[in-house]
Amino acid sequence: MKYSLCYTPPGSPTLGVAQAPYRQMQRYWIERVFQEAKQPLGLHQNQTRHWPAWQHHVALTMMALHFMLAAQLEGHETIPYPSFASLKLLLAQKLRNLLQEDEALLAAIHKRAAYTVPKPAVKPPT
Repeated sequence: MKYSLCYTPPGSPTLGVAQAPYRQMQRYWIERVFQEAKQPLGLHQNQTRHWPAWQHHVALTMMALHFMLAAQLEGHETIPYPSFASLKLLLAQKLRNLLQEDEALLAAIHKRAAYTVPKPAVKPPT
């Protein structure tokens, strides 16, 4: 027999017989999303010291989760519901193949260098 405790504030309507199990079943899907975000996407690999850094980490992880879920739904005709691990492998292989071509590798290096080049300091008008 399975049971769970539920808190309802005083004065609120009680849960019906059909609504209480429905809410309990919804918890599985929420936990499943966090499990998918932790294991293959690295939600649990947070090594930040400040609140904004944690927010950025979680936001990027959730965007990656959205991308992976969209890729799962989009590609289910060719591969029946691919796992996150197989999508990660496909994406890594695709990126590796792109960077094996000389032009794509040079373009990636130039694009990266454009972000790391220090910008000249602008003197304030006198």
